[in-house]
Amino acid sequence: MIGARAFAHQPVLRQLAAGVRASKRRVGYLGSETALTTLNNGDPLPGGWVAHWDTGALIVTANNVTIDHYRIHGSVVFNGDNPTMTNCVVYCNPDDIFGVTISGSGHGVLTITDTTVIGDPSGISPQVNGISSDSGLVARRCDVSKTGDGIHLNAQSNINNAIISQCYIHDQGFVDESQHCDGIQIFNDNGGFFTVEHCYIASSPSTIGTPMNSAMTCGTATNDTTALATPIINNNYFDAGLYHLRVNYRLHNSTVTNNDIGPVHGGEFGTYDIITPVATWSGNRDPSGNPVSNPNPVVTPTIKETLQTTDGQLSTQVLSTTAGTTLAGDTILVVYATDNNTAGAPTSTAGTLTQIGTDAVNGDGNGLLRVYSVPVASSGSKNVTIPAAGGFDIMGAVFVLSGSIEVEGFIKTNYNPSISSFVTPAATFAGGKNLLLALLLNTSGRTFDLSSSGLTQRANPKCLPFSALTVGSAIMSSTGATPTYTVTMDNPAKPAAVIIGLQKL
Repeated sequence: MIGARAFAHQPVLRQLAAGVRASKRRVGYLGSETALTTLNNGDPLPGGWVAHWDTGALIVTANNVTIDHYRIHGSVVFNGDNPTMTNCVVYCNPDDIFGVTISGSGHGVLTITDTTVIGDPSGISPQVNGISSDSGLVARRCDVSKTGDGIHLNAQSNINNAIISQCYIHDQGFVDESQHCDGIQIFNDNGGFFTVEHCYIASSPSTIGTPMNSAMTCGTATNDTTALATPIINNNYFDAGLYHLRVNYRLHNSTVTNNDIGPVHGGEFGTYDIITPVATWSGNRDPSGNPVSNPNPVVTPTIKETLQTTDGQLSTQVLSTTAGTTLAGDTILVVYATDNNTAGAPTSTAGTLTQIGTDAVNGDGNGLLRVYSVPVASSGSKNVTIPAAGGFDIMGAVFVLSGSIEVEGFIKTNYNPSISSFVTPAATFAGGKNLLLALLLNTSGRTFDLSSSGLTQRANPKCLPFSALTVGSAIMSSTGATPTYTVTMDNPAKPAAVIIGLQKL
């Protein structure tokens, strides 16, 4: 009987099967805390950690440190690279800034598993977040409570280095009415990827009932020049927030699948705040369990206006878009070509033009073919200056595109020896709703014919008998390698070809 009673008091460890959502008392550290090594402020620390106490926080400096089966009274800050924490309990001090964190970027990946982090909101302010990293982060089966934000990470170029999986976030330390409280918070300063899967984020209203900002928020606050990030948000429960799930700017090719949304509580605005288009949306359910349709599906960019230089142009020319057509949030695309081997860059009153890809040249090494873009900050007519090129031929085309766009692919090639027909190169597009543009230049004065190519001609400025520029378009409906297009010319030449893909943000 004694043995049986002792056995009954042993911890029952519950390893969640892959794909199962986190839930109360099934993640975090599940064993007896008496089995853990306790560390209090000022206690001696293992020499291999190269660690010290600082105002009650544990600062760990060595690289590749593993902290396994510890109960730590104080936040843990890793200054070294690639730390690991597993099967631990961390009790924050009242005014610790973080729970468990990597300090700054460029420190590899913080891997934290089967760990419980408990904040202490009794100080001046609760912890900024429970688990965080501006470097890589892989958090699995963790329990976070009583901290300001739950888990924070930055998108990473390696999809395996930014993962939050099977984590339970609840009872957050939301005590300041001006506080921005999120269960999971993703920044995408670095671009790349992140995955949030099989998590449960419970409602945490403030002490007087003000709703938290969101169960999960990701992206940037504005449509700026931050690097793009690709999220996977799968099989989570988002209980509450002003909006329960926010998919903000600078995210693309998003996958949002099999998530459940809790009821809308008093003072909350709704369930989804989906600012950017979502490429893959399925299995998401409202508080009643009903399927929810994609609130912002990906659409192909449309060309609202096309301008081109006059034929035979040798000097600078200014092209002006139409005021009522050019709106804040649109994008201006500029194609520039010359048969000179050097040239300045176009400029625009819409803002600084950014070149897409690199220069293309004819098969004989002559001429220049370039493409630029600029977001439109304010509505109204915008000028685009197509610069002269030392008295050589210049050709340009200006496109006003609806909304913000991103470049999904770029490939260039040229042809040598001379040919009278050619096949454009195939690019690879990640998104399934791309506007493909084919930019074609020859410096032999040959006329391009797109009539049987499958491309729609959009611009065709010429400086015959010396050079010609043509821009054609096609709408893509799937990801991966694009079709190729056969283009003919009235006589042999050594043309240059550029293929780009544009997807609407």
